[in-house]
Amino acid sequence: MQRVAIVYDYLPSLGGGGERLLEELVNHFSGNVDLYFGFTVESAYSRGYLERIRNKIGKNHLHLGPSVRFFKSISFRLCNYLLPQLLQSLNLQHYDLVISLTAFLGHSIKPPVHGKHIIYFNTPARFLWNLTHTQTFLKKITGKFLVTDVMKYRSQLYDLSGVHRTRHLLSISRAVQNRVSSFYNLPSRILYPASVPAALLSQELMSPALREQLGNYYTHISRIESYKNIDLALDTWKHFGIQTPLVIMGDGPYMKTMSKKLRKMYGKPTPLTLQGVSHECNSYGPIILTGLIPEEKKFVLLATASAKLSLNDEDFGITKVEALATGTPVIALAAGAAPELISHEQNGILFSEATPEHLYNALILHESTHYKRTAIKQSAKAFTVEAFHLNLERLLHA
Repeated sequence: MQRVAIVYDYLPSLGGGGERLLEELVNHFSGNVDLYFGFTVESAYSRGYLERIRNKIGKNHLHLGPSVRFFKSISFRLCNYLLPQLLQSLNLQHYDLVISLTAFLGHSIKPPVHGKHIIYFNTPARFLWNLTHTQTFLKKITGKFLVTDVMKYRSQLYDLSGVHRTRHLLSISRAVQNRVSSFYNLPSRILYPASVPAALLSQELMSPALREQLGNYYTHISRIESYKNIDLALDTWKHFGIQTPLVIMGDGPYMKTMSKKLRKMYGKPTPLTLQGVSHECNSYGPIILTGLIPEEKKFVLLATASAKLSLNDEDFGITKVEALATGTPVIALAAGAAPELISHEQNGILFSEATPEHLYNALILHESTHYKRTAIKQSAKAFTVEAFHLNLERLLHA
């Protein structure tokens, strides 16, 4: 039986597409896999995630690095700085296959001499290669304790040496593939993440009660982080006096700042119970914040919405596929992987610049566009869980 290991940079305090992809990789090997984390950030989310993984593969197959209690602590910064050493201390020589799923430096391992090493890029490290939110992330890592430029240069060396130790590279999208080619001068194959089960494409989840309550509303779902550029939607709604509801789903470190901004814009929030999903929210004028929301309610909200907004440069964007799978078009900034997922005026609208004027014009165009709901659903077919496992198996034997 093939011995398989998966190495992941670190487990964050709030999950996203990378953690979902990691869990699906674990599923692919039916529990016959060892999983290594460089370190973990202590939180309710990470504890629940690790418990699910333990139930799938057993505690003896789960290998954890140091645990960091507070995101902004010096220990977190040091763990980032020392991540290559943490990973290179792992003995992976007895594995037949090692997969480094990485958006940071998870590929800085010493790969098995007689085994196969695959690097699967969520993205090349954003803070190393001057991609989005570079300075913010560097500040969190280094603070006043380490010299930013020295750390960046040192980490670039580990990044480059790690990539050039293997010939097997995968990317989650064409956008990431282009970055890999640009930064490392190496080719990679595309393996789109498992985004939705195929069965979702045949379900009808629209809620008449929710549509009657909110009318023709828009939605946005993501971790609430500053780089997700949710402010673009808030500024557009305020500047143009838009009264159509915008339902923002999710939670994260930027939630407090965003709530303060909304309070200044619209005053104190009022409690609101969303009909059809029985979910308690806060409404700031036309802006509705749901906080974290269960999966089944999320899909009902997506399916009933007029459109889902995507406002930043994303490496892939699983939530865009989730919206498409429910038959809902996506209005997206034409950056990152969005043009791979969205065909303009067919399953959504692409806008070229992240400004209120461009987003507003996209909303106007969306309102006059006639979509075919079945065609929107079918556009998500290439990104199903089933397609992911078939493509992964093909690439493993290529």
